[in-house]
Amino acid sequence: DSISGLAPGLYTVDVIDPLGCVTADTAIISGGTGISVIDSINHVSCYGATDGNVTIEISGGNPDYTITALSTSQTLTGGVSIYTTPSMIPPGTYPYTITDIDGCDYSASFTINEPPLSTGVDTQYSCVPYTWIDGNTYSVSNNTATYTLTNSLGCDSIITLDLTIN
Repeated sequence: DSISGLAPGLYTVDVIDPLGCVTADTAIISGGTGISVIDSINHVSCYGATDGNVTIEISGGNPDYTITALSTSQTLTGGVSIYTTPSMIPPGTYPYTITDIDGCDYSASFTINEPPLSTGVDTQYSCVPYTWIDGNTYSVSNNTATYTLTNSLGCDSIITLDLTIN
């Protein structure tokens, strides 16, 4: 006879032959390797952007794998063990669950970060009204403004004018 569906552990087996003789033995049933992952995160490129993504490489467990993340579920079949999200994830922390074909689960989360908003102050001193980078002329009564430039990373950079007219 055979027994199936036993959890990992140490079991004692009694075998009785047709003459009634009993032989005892032990059997160890080991569990398979648990699911493990290596994730590779691409954080958003600029403050306020939504272009982050993650690649999750799955090992262990027993393929096929089903991954549930970002309100969707996808089954990886045929030996596929790498899952990549679309490059449209905003900053935040996102939980996910991987389930192998035996129903074993692995749950974790990944975090997409964003760089800080790029800002700066342009302090200027002038004796006369001042024409700034935005093409407008500023004076004692209107001596502050903001302007958006593109920084070296291609992201918005907010510059604030701090003008003192003597």
